[in-house]
Amino acid sequence: MSHKDFDSTMEKLGWNDADGAAPNVAIISICCSPAFRKKYFERHSTQDEHWFKCNEFRNVLNVDFDDIYEEKLETEQYGTAYGISDEQAKRIIKFVKDNRDVDEWYIHCHAGKSRSVAVAAWIRNYYLRNKQDAKCFTAHGFMGENPFVYKKLDENDKDIS
Repeated sequence: MSHKDFDSTMEKLGWNDADGAAPNVAIISICCSPAFRKKYFERHSTQDEHWFKCNEFRNVLNVDFDDIYEEKLETEQYGTAYGISDEQAKRIIKFVKDNRDVDEWYIHCHAGKSRSVAVAAWIRNYYLRNKQDAKCFTAHGFMGENPFVYKKLDENDKDIS
């Protein structure tokens, strides 16, 4: 889902840093890398911050990487953009495996069409490989996923038990 839809949903559900989210859900919040975020969002007068600031909830994961199809990309306007790293992919995979029994997944990135869709597609396929019901749905279906994000998750899956 998009960042805007995600924040609105969290607000409606009353989930916040004080109380956390319901125990039967898992949340993956994807924002831009800090340096890129600052330059990009200053120019476009918008925000890209995690809803849950505290990383102490077992069912909330905050990760920061940019929507690019490679590890690193130099841009003229915004500086260096960083794609998902192996370490971030492993954190997401471990988080998914640690939360595989939740009823619902909430995953967002800025637009809700590329990074979050790739993570949702990988989660759906993880559940299918393990003969469990897929519990992941996206606002825009599974079209437009960032192939670099999906590939990183798939490549690093074998390293996480």
